Amino acid sequence: SGGPYWEVPLGRRDSLGASLSGSNYNIPAPNSTIQTLITKFKLKGLDLVDLVALS
Repeated sequence: SGGPYWEVPLGRRDSLGASLSGSNYNIPAPNSTIQTLITKFKLKGLDLVDLVALS
């Protein structure tokens, strides 16, 4: 409607394929305890601030 326009590329940029086992292992379960979440984040090089920001 008259405003600026630009093309936005779509699609995955982090991998060429999806992995069910990888996502099941790397993404915490919705019923994870806080200690489990902190541990999983630390294993990825993230801290408590990252956990709060991404939750």
